[in-house]
Amino acid sequence: MDIPPVLRIEPASACNLRCSHCPTGVVKMKRTVMKENVFSRILSEIKEYIPPIRVAVMYHGGEPFLNKNFLSMVKRVKELGIPKVKTVSNGMLIKPEDINNIIDSGLDEIEISLDGESFHENDLIRCGANGEYIVSIIKQILNETIKRSSNLKLSISTTQFQSLENFVPDKKATPPKYITDELKEYEENIKYKTEWAMFWPCSQPKGGYDILFDDLSSYTPSCSLIEETLSIRADGNIVPCCFDLTSEVILGNIMEENLLDIWSGYSFEKFRSDFKASKYSDLCKNCSFTMGNRYLLMKDKNNKKQQIYRASELLVSGKCNE
Repeated sequence: MDIPPVLRIEPASACNLRCSHCPTGVVKMKRTVMKENVFSRILSEIKEYIPPIRVAVMYHGGEPFLNKNFLSMVKRVKELGIPKVKTVSNGMLIKPEDINNIIDSGLDEIEISLDGESFHENDLIRCGANGEYIVSIIKQILNETIKRSSNLKLSISTTQFQSLENFVPDKKATPPKYITDELKEYEENIKYKTEWAMFWPCSQPKGGYDILFDDLSSYTPSCSLIEETLSIRADGNIVPCCFDLTSEVILGNIMEENLLDIWSGYSFEKFRSDFKASKYSDLCKNCSFTMGNRYLLMKDKNNKKQQIYRASELLVSGKCNE
């Protein structure tokens, strides 16, 4: 057995923001920045597996730029010959003087997050963020990549919310106007990734949200992540997938075993075989891959307590259209 094609390396599990819908922002746990000895061990391991590794995601749950060595880490991973290296950032720690270093690192894609339908809403949802500053940094990155004819791709990840009162099943989330207006001149240089706010496993969102389950009547549980991705957290722990932002399931540690032994070892094999047999861990029981989509909806002003709904119940009751 070989290790999978997608590798996640987390430069930092800590974050400078406290986003209201993200486990990193709402769940209290020990968080850290990846140490050099852990990263060096990862490099020494993965150089033997290129291929099959074709993508390295330098992100898991924290803010990568909290690691002062982040851009040198990107460069060292890229120098191994991995075809694509990407990261995800909230953008707040990126300074104008960092932009050329980002391009020079060899990073292939940077995904920057902005939420809500206005700068004000973004800054409320993403506690500690300044949406206007983030957009200014995005513009500077784009200007420099265009100027230098860089291959660096920039995408914007934006989380949007429906209200419980006006929930529309199967409605597609679209990029908010405040972002597209601000970046209109760059529309050919940006990729938007827009999703409805979801309920994360291992998370309890702060007040202000209701939770909605999608119907399961035609849903077939499946998970490509546990077959195609290997996720290494900042402390060296291996977790099943990118949805485990609180290290609920630890399947090994890079400082104690080599990657192939962890990936093909008893714990990971049992986790995968249990999933196939529908013997789900608590992590999987609370995941959209097995439970259907689980959306966070803005709380109905008439409800004082957080509630859980199924789409079918709302449609039958007519509550969606009240």
